[in-house]
Amino acid sequence: MMNEIDAALLRLSQDQVPSRLAATEALVLDRITGGSPRSHDASRPFRIAAVAAALMIGILGGLMPGESATAKPSLSPLGGAADLAPSTLLAEGW
Repeated sequence: MMNEIDAALLRLSQDQVPSRLAATEALVLDRITGGSPRSHDASRPFRIAAVAAALMIGILGGLMPGESATAKPSLSPLGGAADLAPSTLLAEGW
């Protein structure tokens, strides 16, 4: 099995690279290093708007009053009330 894979990889390595793929590595590395400033400038207003919207949603959500929290009675491992048993929770929704 490995001999077939090795032979296929050897044949693949000996083939010539298509001209369309020859410049792909340089293009990818150029984009990673930030060689195209135009693409970064186009997304900057969108990123700023998204951050501002998330910040406003977070602030407004924190200011809105919520329901007061109350602690449930602790569950006994060997009996007692089973208010939070899965069967009880499913039965309430139907």
